[in-house]
Amino acid sequence: MNQALIIQTLIIYFYKTLKMKIILLLLLLPIYSINGQNACYENRQGEYWPFHTDTINYNAPKDGFSYVYSADSLKINGKFYRTRTKIYKSGKTNEAYFRKENKAVYYYNEQTETPSLLLPSEIKKGMKWNSTCGTYRYKIKSIDATLSTPYCDFEKLLEIEILNKNNNTKYQFYYKKGVGVVGNNINDNPFSFIEPEVEIENKNFIAYGCETIENSDAQKKCTTNKIIQYLQENLNNPTPEVHGKVVYTIIIDEKGMIDDVKVKSVEGASRKQEKIGLKVLKSLPEFIPAYAGSKPVSVLYTIPIAF
Repeated sequence: MNQALIIQTLIIYFYKTLKMKIILLLLLLPIYSINGQNACYENRQGEYWPFHTDTINYNAPKDGFSYVYSADSLKINGKFYRTRTKIYKSGKTNEAYFRKENKAVYYYNEQTETPSLLLPSEIKKGMKWNSTCGTYRYKIKSIDATLSTPYCDFEKLLEIEILNKNNNTKYQFYYKKGVGVVGNNINDNPFSFIEPEVEIENKNFIAYGCETIENSDAQKKCTTNKIIQYLQENLNNPTPEVHGKVVYTIIIDEKGMIDDVKVKSVEGASRKQEKIGLKVLKSLPEFIPAYAGSKPVSVLYTIPIAF
């Protein structure tokens, strides 16, 4: 994926009453422009698991976070570990302990008071091992993996799959040399990804008629109002006696056109409600696309509509 795909959420509550009412909340992740800067860690070299004393920031769906390692070591059971502090944007923190030995990386499990191997000293595709407690099974899936995030397209990554044998949850972690983890998936769905190492600009998509407004917040409000107006005029509840919710995904492409609309999940809504939502969302008018620097980018919405 050469251009950024930015996840956005558009929450719509729809009620069929004497006077139709739509309450719409638009929550946007910013759209980032690279502008030729070294935003994607292009020049980093070294190990797959460096102990950064600088801060590495990550984006996650509920609460973004940062990692930073202490400069000093902590002695545990005769071995010296580095403390990694995880700092959430909400203000929460937690600590974990890691050490290197003969190029291998170990994690200290405070519950079992034992170390577990995270990265072997020699990286080979297909290698497998278990955590000391026996709960997790590790496997090196690839040493030439790729990962696309809203900011960057990474190549030549180390991909490690971790299976929780108690609940069959699968984790995929992607490592870049000189950086460490650049992203991870849970059950093949993107969960977290690294943020750029430089400050970059943003620009969201705009509804036509709002482009002459100079203030970005006012442009956003204008665009939201135009979407509300369109839905008010076109979305009719075919089965008002049925109450439920349909979650859709929708892509506005680099030309500002509606590229794809899909049903992600249905809770209690009728088939007719599901279909009318698809039809109306597919008919949304053209937008001025989002931009990353001088390049237009695609935008992905998650849109729950409650009937």
